[in-house]
Amino acid sequence: AGPFVPDVQWCSYKKVAWAAVMKGQVIANHYFLRSGLVRKAELVDTLAPFFPSTLPDGFSVKVEDEDARAGFAEQLRTTSAAQGGHWILKPGDSSNATDIFIFSHATVEEAQKAVLASQRSSWVMQRYIERPLLVRGRKFHLRATVLAAGRLKVFL
Repeated sequence: AGPFVPDVQWCSYKKVAWAAVMKGQVIANHYFLRSGLVRKAELVDTLAPFFPSTLPDGFSVKVEDEDARAGFAEQLRTTSAAQGGHWILKPGDSSNATDIFIFSHATVEEAQKAVLASQRSSWVMQRYIERPLLVRGRKFHLRATVLAAGRLKVFL
């Protein structure tokens, strides 16, 4: 018989048989834990231990019940009061630029109301970068698609 050739599974991320992928029995069309690079809260949690200087001041928080939600809404107020400046509040479970608030201590109530009214389970609060890198006078971000082949070949 010839060499073992794993099956290919082409499906949505949630349907991938990750146990079989990890054993080398299946090749999938997604990266394992890809949300660690895509979702805001997971990105903060993924980068912070290894590259803390790459992140603005701030934190991510899980708010899975009303008490946690109320506590985080109060934390927005106390953090913005104690540290001053402008802050950005982003849903941690999103990657499509919705429900983003820029606020200071003077305008924190709008962000607090959004947290209290939302059913989102995680948020990221970061100091707003006052002088970001601009291209032609505009803020920007990059997204790249990568193909990883084997252990050391990566194509951008």
